[in-house]
Amino acid sequence: CWNAGVECLGDPSKYSSCSAVNKDVDGNGTNTPSAAVLHPLSRYQGLLSELAADKPALRVALIGGVNQNGIPTYADAGMIDPSFQDSYGIGPSCIADDPFLPGNSIKAVPPVRMLEVSKSWGGDVASVCADSFIAALGEIASAFVSDC
Repeated sequence: CWNAGVECLGDPSKYSSCSAVNKDVDGNGTNTPSAAVLHPLSRYQGLLSELAADKPALRVALIGGVNQNGIPTYADAGMIDPSFQDSYGIGPSCIADDPFLPGNSIKAVPPVRMLEVSKSWGGDVASVCADSFIAALGEIASAFVSDC
């Protein structure tokens, strides 16, 4: 998904920014939605708009590959983790101990496309690499409680 729908600017060791783009099968940018290999973000934003028309309590939240402050890291893994780089087209945005396999770690890809959709809806963002999801889920739940 990274190579098919994201474009980054700056030095690959720590990109200055990354954003969602529509690319065709050859990796070229396209403005034609049907030519894009991934659905354009507008499709998801449109669906959420339709849902919100009927369900005004609609909330969007993301638990994804961001740091503890909800900010993704955009950098190539290069020689540090060539396998991850080859598999995902970018380095991990966060790394955490694997709770199910002690001594191993979990690595999360920066959620560029999901993050853009979530932010466009004012959604909460939390790290999948956090030690616990209690705070993140509490924030999500409190948004619903405040609507009651």
